[in-house]
Amino acid sequence: MNSVCLTGRLAADPEVIGSPGRTGAAMRLRFNDSRGRVNFVTVVAWGANARACLDRCRSERLMAVTGELRLDEWTGRDGQRRQEHRIFARQVDWLRRAAGETE
Repeated sequence: MNSVCLTGRLAADPEVIGSPGRTGAAMRLRFNDSRGRVNFVTVVAWGANARACLDRCRSERLMAVTGELRLDEWTGRDGQRRQEHRIFARQVDWLRRAAGETE
């Protein structure tokens, strides 16, 4: 079973990803670990979740994400192999709004 649930704040506004006919959103979620250290993870959402995130999410928005943890691998423009753990969201819940944010 591969299931991850994280609560944190968006480090920046979501970015549009995908291809024609497939809407996606990529977001950096900032959260603290049990030692109080700040961590970041990329969250990827597709379809209705992506459209909702692009419409409603802005930097500093508190949110909870449930999804699957995956290791993405690719070759960068410089020819170097890269890896990044990402959460592919199944569910996104918006929690308290950031100060001054309107719905």
